[in-house]
Amino acid sequence: MEEIPKIIHPSWHPHLQPLFNLPSILKLKNEILVHGTFYPQPENIFRVFKMPLHEIKIVILAQDPYPKKGQANGLAMSINPEVKMTQTLRIVHNELMDEWEKYDNVTLAEVDIVQWKSLHHWVDQGIFLLNTALTVGRGESNSHREYWEDFIAGVIDIIASEVKPIWLLWGANARDMGAYIFSHHEEGRPRGHIENRTMSASHPVSESYSKGKGGFYGCNHFKKVNDLLIENGKQAINW
Repeated sequence: MEEIPKIIHPSWHPHLQPLFNLPSILKLKNEILVHGTFYPQPENIFRVFKMPLHEIKIVILAQDPYPKKGQANGLAMSINPEVKMTQTLRIVHNELMDEWEKYDNVTLAEVDIVQWKSLHHWVDQGIFLLNTALTVGRGESNSHREYWEDFIAGVIDIIASEVKPIWLLWGANARDMGAYIFSHHEEGRPRGHIENRTMSASHPVSESYSKGKGGFYGCNHFKKVNDLLIENGKQAINW
């Protein structure tokens, strides 16, 4: 039986143990990661699971870690403060600023952009920054996706069953997994209920390849999340 990494909060252990023995994860660990360079650093692969399971309020499901050296840190889209701003984060920030200017319920955290790009203030408010793959080969986006699919599907099922948060699905990989996992949650749900509510958009980086017409700009996810939270008597996110 595979040992669960110490970085993972104990609340996850009984749920995740079977997933660490999946053939695809064992192959990744014993055959793929031991040959070649990958990101993030080994000690940060499971960093997102430092958050206790029942503290999750919102899940942002994205793609895979940044494939360039020094960027990926174990939290989807996040980078350390000393790292140069990525295209993905710049686009997320642009959308956030646009919504902040338009809508009263979208507030900005009182941190400068250097600290904002770490997204730690999102994590502190119960936002779980999960990718559909937790490792990537150097310079090769999506290179490890096939090994993580069953593991991440299992994680999604755990969260959907145990916590029932709001889900933001950013990008084709996330939408595909969302369609597979959540189709049964949408049937018969009273309008406005928060449990396992899903919202989809293109991945932010798509805007950089489409001259601002990729489908992330204008998604209004920050406003929609806060609308749902307020409607359900919960604290809005300070983005």
